[in-house]
Amino acid sequence: MALIFIEGFDTYNAAAQLSPGKWDILGGGPTFTTGRLGVNKCILLNANSDYVEKVVSNLGTFVVGVALKLSGSPAAQTILEFYEGGVANLKLQVNTSRNLEVTNTAGTIVGTSTLALSVGVWYYVELKAVISNTGSIVVKIDSNTEINATSIDTMNSANAYIDNLRLRGNTAILSADDFYLLDTTTALNIDFLGDSRIDPFFPMGDNSIQWTPSSGGTNFSDVDELIPDGDTTYVFSSTPGHIDLYNITDMPAGTGSVFGVQVVANARKMDAGTRSLKLKVKSGATTQTSASKSLSTVYANTITMFQDSDGAGTAWTKALVDAAQIGIEVV
Repeated sequence: MALIFIEGFDTYNAAAQLSPGKWDILGGGPTFTTGRLGVNKCILLNANSDYVEKVVSNLGTFVVGVALKLSGSPAAQTILEFYEGGVANLKLQVNTSRNLEVTNTAGTIVGTSTLALSVGVWYYVELKAVISNTGSIVVKIDSNTEINATSIDTMNSANAYIDNLRLRGNTAILSADDFYLLDTTTALNIDFLGDSRIDPFFPMGDNSIQWTPSSGGTNFSDVDELIPDGDTTYVFSSTPGHIDLYNITDMPAGTGSVFGVQVVANARKMDAGTRSLKLKVKSGATTQTSASKSLSTVYANTITMFQDSDGAGTAWTKALVDAAQIGIEVV
């Protein structure tokens, strides 16, 4: 698996769209504004009661990266929390001097950053943790190691893993952008990725189509919205095996590595009974397909990460992404 989840917060204009969405639980009323690089969006966690939570699958070793910005001097509060079975295993917090701190299972501070975060400045924060009674935590800020704690107890529950994580606000508005989560189970993307950017790409042309467009026009133009528009425009099919593949917009110019392509479908079923879909990405002659994704009668974001271009470990490049197609299949 390795790269598990990415989030740029670009496809929302209201907090309610976060869940059911790419996140599993929503707290408070986050808002959105222009992203850290002056394009797209970021999330504003306006109070400690604002948070988004992601359920994950038993991660014993993991890395999280996220761009963060404080709007003012904060209270001493948690900004990232990691749980198993509702029990906190470790937390990343900011203190009143704007230093980052890591607390272990006993709530003891096991490391404090030398760098104090400046108000109004974006930083890229990464945390790597091993969940164990003799675990470890490394925190980097803008790729510089600020905390390195070893042989510490990061296991407060019965199991040596986490099953959910929470990104939480503060008394000073906390802006967050360009979030990633990975584990260490494959050859690709198993350690710190460094300062990373997440961009949205959308259908910009039909490649091969079997679904029906609600508008009676082209398929891609009914599913190319930045913000999903529900039943205003959509494609539909009830025939198992029907596939739509779409050409997508190009990546922005740049020379950085491409760590993965996450395909997202905002979908629902339209009648009683069981209905599922699969997500697809095609690169060259190779088409990769997700497991079946069950649908409900409520629109929700269904996601799958394709971390390589061929399912055999070949890393994505800008050229491969630009030439790829994404799609959906009726199950």
